[in-house]
Amino acid sequence: MQLPGAFDLEQLITTMPGAAYWIDRQNVYQACNDLQALVFGLKSKYDIVGKKNSDLINRTPEIYDNQHLTVMKNQKTQIFEEMITLTDGSYAMVLSHKIPLFDTTGQVIGLMGMWFDPVIQSDIQQTIRIYDTAIAHEIHVLVVEDQRFAADVTKIILNELHCEVQIASSASAARQYAKTKRFDLILMDIGLPDSDGYAVTQWIRTDRTSLNRRVPIIALTALADDQDKDRCLESGMNAILIKPIYRNKALEILDIFVPKAVNQTQIPVAANDQTDWSKLSGKIIDLEKGAEMFNGNTELAKKMIGTLIADLETEMDKLDQYYKAKNWDLLEAGVHKLRGGISYCGTPRLKEACARLEDHLHAGYHELAPLLYKQLLKEIGAVKANYDSK
Repeated sequence: MQLPGAFDLEQLITTMPGAAYWIDRQNVYQACNDLQALVFGLKSKYDIVGKKNSDLINRTPEIYDNQHLTVMKNQKTQIFEEMITLTDGSYAMVLSHKIPLFDTTGQVIGLMGMWFDPVIQSDIQQTIRIYDTAIAHEIHVLVVEDQRFAADVTKIILNELHCEVQIASSASAARQYAKTKRFDLILMDIGLPDSDGYAVTQWIRTDRTSLNRRVPIIALTALADDQDKDRCLESGMNAILIKPIYRNKALEILDIFVPKAVNQTQIPVAANDQTDWSKLSGKIIDLEKGAEMFNGNTELAKKMIGTLIADLETEMDKLDQYYKAKNWDLLEAGVHKLRGGISYCGTPRLKEACARLEDHLHAGYHELAPLLYKQLLKEIGAVKANYDSK
């Protein structure tokens, strides 16, 4: 995995005197040392790559999933008591340190776990005391809006969708929030008392003190013509949302730009090209699901899939060029655009394939691009074949 400092981190984990491991932000193991491999019952430390807690732990793996997610969400090192099996078959309680890992932009890319000597001998029946394992599935949203009523209504709607919302009523307040807190999504009003949304977005995207340079930013505006749309995109915004914001529109925005808000799906990571990537969940084409966007009109839903297929050839030519040139930034942007269009169609497996590729590229997992790009092509082919047979 090519991440900033990744080689040094793997070397550090491998040579640590205690047990140590490294997981990515989807709770998938990327490396461990010999002692940790022994605890997990693996033949080699290299066998850890691509595995999840459910593959390694028989007893309540979800506890460890929640621990990892909590640490990465809070972005602070935490210490937990954990039960382990020793080499002689006995059990012991250890203090496990879990440390969040960041990339050069300040984004969490994973976690390093380590423990040293057992601190409490215990029988397997002893109750394990876990600190702070409950994870709140909250999405952090910054709403930049100077109209108090509009801001309050937006906050109420987002709170009902399990979002934690901060309100910035001015450009200066928005910049201050962007410097001190990481968000999953920013809703940006265009007209502000001390500046405008374009300038604030440009600052968030480019200033070195900003913690949100790659966070999706959605324009909030009462009216928008083509010139406004172009200016929003040029300033670094991802999309435009016409006021007022309704619950279904808010849910759609979260589904497209913050998928974890709707479905906390973990992204499987393959250790090698032997993985069977055909086993994706969901139907290839689900017209009933797609028709939900069009008041139950399945004919219109099918027509939308046909339009998508017609556009795919041009889009995939571009993506293929980016992929062959290993231009990961352009590939990520192209897949993100494709993913937005697919969100309007009843093609759940293709949507998942897009999400896997985009999320891995965004996290910097570039060596997985061949596997995930191959999966995307396979799912596009499956959609075309399935559509032709209907």
